[in-house]
Amino acid sequence: MNELVKVIINKSGNQTVNGRELHEFLKVETDYNHWIERKIKKYGFIKNTDFIVIIQKKSTNNPKNPVTTQQNHILEIDMAKELSMAQNTESGREARKYFIECTKEYKLKEQNQKPRVLFFERERTDEEWIEEGYERKLLTVNEVIQKSSLIELKQNKSKKY
Repeated sequence: MNELVKVIINKSGNQTVNGRELHEFLKVETDYNHWIERKIKKYGFIKNTDFIVIIQKKSTNNPKNPVTTQQNHILEIDMAKELSMAQNTESGREARKYFIECTKEYKLKEQNQKPRVLFFERERTDEEWIEEGYERKLLTVNEVIQKSSLIELKQNKSKKY
């Protein structure tokens, strides 16, 4: 999938989008600050939930004032989807579909990173394992011997104390 707008995973593990980059991709004619403030108000987006505000320093060509600040927003991907859809343009529809695909891929990666049970003491039904989010894995004979040795070692250590 081609990257239309960069999607970044934040510290909380959520997918986020740079507001100015989205604005540029959507080819919005209104300047960024007016556009984003109007959309936040119209759709009831919540600061620190749907987006965060950041202030960035930007260099200018003005020798008297070589650096200025500009406001930007880091948007949760759901907000980016809604803004894209609301734009009601071809690029808006394209961005929305792209963000939906990004979300699907991210969820798939998360599922593949869930811990898998390699060895267990009590037999559980497949339904119990699935409910807990685990996948069952058949062990090779060497893996079973290795796990059994580790359990015996732990049990021996705990008996000594």
